Amino acid sequence: MLSRLGCLARHGTRLPALVLTRPTLVTRRIHTLPALPYPLEAGLLPVFTPKQLNLHYKKHHLAVVQNSNRLIHGTKYEHMDTEIIMKLAAGDASGAAILNQCAEVWNHDFFWKCMTPGGSPPSKNLEHHLAVHFQSFEEFQRRFKMHAMSLFGSGWVWLVLRDRQLEILTTVQGGCPLLHRDVHPLLGLDVWEHAYYADYENRRGDYVDNWLKVVDWKGVDERFNKALEDDQW
Repeated sequence: MLSRLGCLARHGTRLPALVLTRPTLVTRRIHTLPALPYPLEAGLLPVFTPKQLNLHYKKHHLAVVQNSNRLIHGTKYEHMDTEIIMKLAAGDASGAAILNQCAEVWNHDFFWKCMTPGGSPPSKNLEHHLAVHFQSFEEFQRRFKMHAMSLFGSGWVWLVLRDRQLEILTTVQGGCPLLHRDVHPLLGLDVWEHAYYADYENRRGDYVDNWLKVVDWKGVDERFNKALEDDQW
C-alpha cells in the first residue's frame, strides 16, 4: 500500500521540498566582559576618574574573565553557568583556581550594576527596612564603611538579605556571597586595592565615602523586592 506522499508522486503531483535542519550544537559557555551601564571615558565621578575606571574594568576585570575561560576550557565546567561552576568548584579540591576566578567574574559583573552616575536615593520602603535593621539609613552607611575599613587585606563588603533580614557581610579575597547559605546579594563594594589605588593610593576611607555617593539604590530596591518574593517560596 502506497503512502499518501507515494500516491501524490505517482500521479505527478509536485511534492513540497523537505527542509532539513542541522542538529542544535551546544556551544561552550564563555565569560565575557559586560558593557558598563555608564560611559567608560567619563569615569564615574566622584568615585572613579576615567583612568581608574579603565584600569579596573579593562585590565583587572578583563583579566579574570580571560583567566576563567582558560581554566574551564576542556573541563567538566566548560558548558556551565558561572553560578553553577562556583557551587560545584567550591566542593572540589582541584577546582580552587577555577572557583577564585569565576567568583571574581561574578563579583565584578555585580559590582558595576551597583552604581549609577550621581547615585539614586533609596525608596521609602527600603529606607524603612534599613532603619529597622541598622537604626537609620545614615547608620547603615556608617556601619558599611566600618566593615570596609576593618577588612584586612583584600575582599568585598555586601549588603545582603538572609532569612528576610538585612545584614552586612564581608568576604575575603574573591569570596562570593552566593556561596553563603540563603543569601541574596543586594549591594557589593570591591575593596581590593586595584579598585581604588590609582585615585586614592592608601586612602580607602575616601574611596568608600565617594562610592556611597554613586550607589544605585533603585537597583538595590529592585533586588530587595525580588529577594523577598523568592523567600516566600
